[in-house]
Amino acid sequence: MARQDKGNKQSRARGGSAENDMEEDFSGWLTKSEAARATGLSQKTIQTLAKQNKIQSHRWHRPNGPWCQLYHPSDIERVKNERKDPREPFVLPQSQPIPVWPVPPLPPDLVKTNGSALGPLNELVAALYEVYVKPRVTEMIFLSLDDAASLSQLPRRHLRRLIAAGKLDGLKTGKGWRIRRADLDKI
Repeated sequence: MARQDKGNKQSRARGGSAENDMEEDFSGWLTKSEAARATGLSQKTIQTLAKQNKIQSHRWHRPNGPWCQLYHPSDIERVKNERKDPREPFVLPQSQPIPVWPVPPLPPDLVKTNGSALGPLNELVAALYEVYVKPRVTEMIFLSLDDAASLSQLPRRHLRRLIAAGKLDGLKTGKGWRIRRADLDKI
């Protein structure tokens, strides 16, 4: 009985009465989830709008079910129309085109019919990686032993001997030796 009194108090506060519940037809009114779906808002936002009296709401006891909060369909339609933005989205003009590196078309003999790659395709991918992805040796500050050997055209073994003799500074890392490019240029 106390629950019914609470519902009646809320309905009277929002303009209804206990007698109006029996007389008024709420079949066209929307539940909270229906109102949220219709407007594209969350259920919490629908509740907040109702508390701010921007949407007419009514607490209604279903004949064979629990209490539920209903919202007036014209108010939901008004909120839905207010959310529509007739303006075009603002997009900054592109000042300069983004450079796209040309990728040469692949010859049909590089790919098998089942889609798996052949050797020449792997070579092409490795070459593209070397050119476009891997940092250039001349741009790097520290070089691996392999990169230092290819840049100086000296064998790796000779570079290791120079490091051991103290003629070339090197840093021991987890992956091996790192040599400063400036120190390699001094040799």
